[in-house]
Order: sequence, then C-alpha cells, then structure tokens
Amino acid sequence: MDDERLVVEVEKYVELYDQSSRHYKDNSKKDIAWRAIALEIGSSETSGKEDRTEEGKRERKGGSKRRGKGPWINVL
Repeated sequence: MDDERLVVEVEKYVELYDQSSRHYKDNSKKDIAWRAIALEIGSSETSGKEDRTEEGKRERKGGSKRRGKGPWINVL
C-alpha cells in the first residue's frame, strides 16, 4: 500500500483525526469514511480496521501494567 496515498485520502475525512470535529466520536461516520478510503486505494476496509484494533489492544495491554504505580514502587 502506498502510504502517501493513504494519508491524502485520510486527510479528506476530518472525523478520523480531528478531535474538535463534531463527528469525531461518531463511529458510523468513521466506518463510512474508512470504506470510502478503502475503495479509493483499492484495499479492504476490514484489513485496516483489524490492524488498528490490534494496535489498540497492544497499547491498552502495555499501558495497563503501569497503571496506579508510581516511580517509587521499586524503592519499597
């Protein structure tokens, strides 16, 4: 996949990246946008969505280990 082409297509849909957009939290709008992007770049929208879902799972899993622990935990 051409990364530059993907970036150009994503920039057309502010609801995907602009938190001040009124549609930012509207998942149905985002799904429509990802489908349109997939059609434009000739890719399956589900493959990209699966990648984003896996990245989110890894971030949450990695972040949950340190939640609630301060830097002093090793001192005690």
